[in-house]
Amino acid sequence: MTEKAASTTKEKLAAETRERRRELARSLEYLQHLEHFEAALKAVRLVVFAGMTSFVILAIYGFVLIYRLTTDVHVLVGQTAIMTQQMQAMTRSMANLHQTTASMSTDVSSMSEDMSVMTGQVGRMADSVTLMQHSATNMDRQMSPIMGTMNRFMPFDGMSGYPVSPPYAR
Repeated sequence: MTEKAASTTKEKLAAETRERRRELARSLEYLQHLEHFEAALKAVRLVVFAGMTSFVILAIYGFVLIYRLTTDVHVLVGQTAIMTQQMQAMTRSMANLHQTTASMSTDVSSMSEDMSVMTGQVGRMADSVTLMQHSATNMDRQMSPIMGTMNRFMPFDGMSGYPVSPPYAR
């Protein structure tokens, strides 16, 4: 029995040794698996931290854009209020311009009537000047023969230094 007990003990020891080796092999696989997992976790951390950093940067940039937009809209509202006042003043000016133009229209129509009267009077003046020219021509023709006779006695021959006689006197 001792031999039997010794062989059973040996078998038990061998089985325990195999079991320990298996556990040790499992623990080595587990440690390798943990190292892989830790390396993967580091890579994921890098990606997550980079993403979070870029999100924070984009959030700050978005805030700046929104702040500038609200500032610009505030300035736009102020300019719109000023522009509204100026447009109202321009509307009043246009109403005054309309009234002034209407009064100018009546003045221009009265000027038109006066101009038509003046046109008739200028036409009569032109007729009178034409008659005066005709009378002067007739008077010149009537006086020319008499002047021709008188010129024989007057020093209008051009040699004595006096100007020449009128055209019809020759």
